Amino acid sequence: MDQQTIIDKLNWFYALELTQIDNYTNQAEFVSDQYVSQALKRFASIEQQHADNIAAQMKRFGAIPSKAGNILAPQLGKILGNVLGAAGIFLLLRTNVAIEQKAISDYKDFIAEINDDELLKVLWSNLIDEDLHSAWMLNKAEQLAMEGEKG
Repeated sequence: MDQQTIIDKLNWFYALELTQIDNYTNQAEFVSDQYVSQALKRFASIEQQHADNIAAQMKRFGAIPSKAGNILAPQLGKILGNVLGAAGIFLLLRTNVAIEQKAISDYKDFIAEINDDELLKVLWSNLIDEDLHSAWMLNKAEQLAMEGEKG
């Protein structure tokens, strides 16, 4: 994979991570369940680490994150967080799982194309975190469904 394609893909992941930071931060303010709220805040913190690590990798490849990603992604995250927060906890969690699954799929595809050990370390770490977020939210959504708390 050529360097520009790597940079383009890193920009995609950077924007995705920024979106999720604001998405989870805003969702955390909407949900009344304190455990879910605290988990979402923790997920936002982890997503910030992902964004920082991706930005560092971009710098290593001689690039900086795109302005579009820096400006648009957080705004999209805020909107998404507000809409999903208002939609109820069950739909919020299920939608987050779908977003995380997309990130997981994209990370796996990117990992399969990369030979750079330092970049692979970052990508694998992010992938595992996304998988853990997805599993936690799916488990919590199933628990809420069993308890009849889809609202």
